[in-house]
Amino acid sequence: ANINPPYKVILDGNFLAAAMKYKVPIIERIGNILQTTEFSLFITRSAIIELGNLPDGGDTIFSDARQFGLDECEVIERVGQNTDQSYDNDNDNDNENDNDNDNDKFELTPSHDIQNLVKDGNKEGYFVATQDKVLSDTLRDMIYVPQMWLTTRGGVLIFDTPSAASRKFAQREERVKQKTGGGTMTQEESDLIRRLKEKNDGRNNNNDNNNNSSNRGGDGGNANGNSNNAGIISVQRKKRKAKGPNPLSCKKKKTETKQVTVEKRKRRRRKKTSDE
Repeated sequence: ANINPPYKVILDGNFLAAAMKYKVPIIERIGNILQTTEFSLFITRSAIIELGNLPDGGDTIFSDARQFGLDECEVIERVGQNTDQSYDNDNDNDNENDNDNDNDKFELTPSHDIQNLVKDGNKEGYFVATQDKVLSDTLRDMIYVPQMWLTTRGGVLIFDTPSAASRKFAQREERVKQKTGGGTMTQEESDLIRRLKEKNDGRNNNNDNNNNSSNRGGDGGNANGNSNNAGIISVQRKKRKAKGPNPLSCKKKKTETKQVTVEKRKRRRRKKTSDE
């Protein structure tokens, strides 16, 4: 899908009516959610007719929504309708009878028109703003149809996440790109890579079989002790014999020094006699 700026946003009648009810600044909110001012608003002729046929019931929600569609949006005509019509309010009122006749002839349904505009991969890259849950569920089964809607509390504009159909299609395309080198690989190159891969796999299997047979042949021999595989020479590594300890790593034994106790000779005192 060619979803690039300037973006194209289709508004259905339900979305416009909800925006008028919650007094949502549509252009500002859509610009914020798309993070750009490069976008255009569209509405189908069938949605304009639908809003004109709905009674306001004491307020001007539907008439305001219809007028917003005529003033701010580019009206998309269906195939078979006159595309040279003027979309001024006066001319539109003058042609209401003609539009009613067209409604009977072409079965003007906003949901059907939007589905026709975005089918087959949404080639025009439309965003769809709708409050119709049935239409929203139908669009989720299509690929590359981004949606947005207003919450029932406060009229917050929500941008829908990519649908499951879009994610699966994108994953399938990514796998194809990986197999074909990003789409630049020819069929001949793809076949060549496949043959080389098969050849390499077969070579690896042969090497595994040879290794297994050599292992079996080396275990069993004949009565004389000769091996069946005469061309295979087994080389045995010599075992190192244990040598004496490294003198540098050995600790020297400490020699015990005997302490020689020298007895001190006691000096005897001579006692004085009376004669002296």
